[in-house]
Amino acid sequence: MPTSLRHLAVQRPRKQIPEVPVDFSVFKEAPITERFRLQLRSEFFNLLNHPQFDLPGQSIGSPSAGVISGAVGTPRDIQFSLRLMF
Repeated sequence: MPTSLRHLAVQRPRKQIPEVPVDFSVFKEAPITERFRLQLRSEFFNLLNHPQFDLPGQSIGSPSAGVISGAVGTPRDIQFSLRLMF
């Protein structure tokens, strides 16, 4: 085998696992009277807050070529609510 080909590395395409946003919610219900109930809710969207990067710049010759300059999707979002049921 020639010396120049001995250290040739074969790159295999890596499998990219898509990161799925994890949503989580917690509910607590408390009776007030026989007819009325109060529900406390907390909801977490994109709980793990994994970034989803945008595509790199594709203008060859420009300073932004190959640079990832943004993210797509939404960051972590938390909401609390109080619900009166009758």
